[in-house]
Amino acid sequence: MLFLLPWLDKSPVKSMRYKGWYSRIALLMFVVSFIILGYLGTQTVSPAKTLLAQIATLGYFAYFFAMPWYTRVEKTTEPPKRLTGRWISIPQMVGSILLLIFLVVVPLMLVSGSAEAASASNLDLEQVETDFDNKDSLQRGFKYYMNYCVSCHALGFARYERTADDLEIPHDLVIANLVFDDSLIGDLIENSMSREYAEAAFGAAPPDLTLAGRVHTANWLYTYLKSFYNDPSRTLGTNNKIFPNVGMPNVLYDLQGDVTCDNHETGDPAQCDLYAEGNGSMSTEEFDTAVADLVNFLYYIGEPVRDHRQQIGIWVLLFLGVLYVLAALMGREYSKDYH
Repeated sequence: MLFLLPWLDKSPVKSMRYKGWYSRIALLMFVVSFIILGYLGTQTVSPAKTLLAQIATLGYFAYFFAMPWYTRVEKTTEPPKRLTGRWISIPQMVGSILLLIFLVVVPLMLVSGSAEAASASNLDLEQVETDFDNKDSLQRGFKYYMNYCVSCHALGFARYERTADDLEIPHDLVIANLVFDDSLIGDLIENSMSREYAEAAFGAAPPDLTLAGRVHTANWLYTYLKSFYNDPSRTLGTNNKIFPNVGMPNVLYDLQGDVTCDNHETGDPAQCDLYAEGNGSMSTEEFDTAVADLVNFLYYIGEPVRDHRQQIGIWVLLFLGVLYVLAALMGREYSKDYH
């Protein structure tokens, strides 16, 4: 698109300081869309954020596709023979920056209370720390996932080999201990349950969980996995405090044991107090650690390059900072030709 700009821009003047309001507003909305899309790309997914991303994408490309029209019809200013002084005053610059911040922050604030946050607005989510550098935790989380989750939930965008390499597990150990079918080390991590059987047994096919760590926050996943309780009225015998009537059994029951829900006769599962009877194979502390390891793994598998991306981002920002200084110095040298 940048390569096509000289052909898209039909304005008789090339400097933004002499162009009309259409070009200035279009440039402002382009920058707003660019910043919003960059920020949303690092966040968890929700319907509201997806809608905002779609709107920002339209604004981003509209800047280019509408350029031949608005650069033709807008009223421009005749460039002077000689440039003197600043082309924008300090108050105008401050006002422009404040307007930019307003147009970026307000939409992001409106979608920050997404569906997940709204559904959990009356809940106190438990806190959990995620650490990609803690290979022991990630390895245990991988083990728990393969033993308790993968029979129903595939990781269709992840491969055994990449996961083993990132978690520093030898390939032969993965094949011998964590692959329970005839899959090869380079295969995708698929589940063993057919879609037809899942729909007959649970009413719907279990979702792929590759992106669960991006769709939900780590705190939500941690609280969800710890919020199952016994409910004889349900077909599967269990229910969930923060996801009422979920069509999923408590797959970690053997580890945690029986959990009862005391809703104080309110009938609202969200208001119930959970009491673990402690008859599982793990103590409360051990179970909390196991769930934290599983959540850490899910958070990793959703974006394995997250840490690497953040490290690269620091260098990119430093490069852009140096480039800005050099561009400013070059612009100052060019301006000497006009004074």
